[in-house]
Amino acid sequence: YNIENNFISDIKTCQDNSPKSFKYDVYKWGYHLQAVIYSEVMGILVENFRFIAIETKCPYSVQVYSLNERMIEDGSDCKRIRDN
Repeated sequence: YNIENNFISDIKTCQDNSPKSFKYDVYKWGYHLQAVIYSEVMGILVENFRFIAIETKCPYSVQVYSLNERMIEDGSDCKRIRDN
């Protein structure tokens, strides 16, 4: 959590951090739900949540991602279902 810049980041390791592969991981592992919950608890807009995706094999590529509007909606829907 970065108070000065008002954002949350979470480091995730993965085999492939390409946009297509990381999007798959977001849904597979529920990262969109996690971002919604963490943002709500910390009082930060979910749009200010960032994932730092680091590949586990050389050359250890690093990418930073935010959730698009659809992913945020899906995460919020999952939370509503979970909370009921």
